[in-house]
Amino acid sequence: MVINLSLHHLRAIEAVQRTESFTRAAEEIEVSQPALSRTVAEAERRIGTQLFERTTRKVTATVTGTEVALYAAHAVRSFDSALERISGFVTGSS
Repeated sequence: MVINLSLHHLRAIEAVQRTESFTRAAEEIEVSQPALSRTVAEAERRIGTQLFERTTRKVTATVTGTEVALYAAHAVRSFDSALERISGFVTGSS
């Protein structure tokens, strides 16, 4: 089974799991809350399982959501680090 997720999906999943809030996660990654909700819902469809339990007051990662968020966090950190290194190389500051 191949799962097709973008970095955008991974950032959203990681932020929601870490902040336990769609609102705070949206603010942090600078997207609207409805757009973040759609991104997470799309990721859940692509993965084929629910990643978060949602109530009107709280968002909690499922067991799968917690595990996916750990991998997502690793991928996001790695990508961001690579971009920093590329930027440093291009600007001559590294």
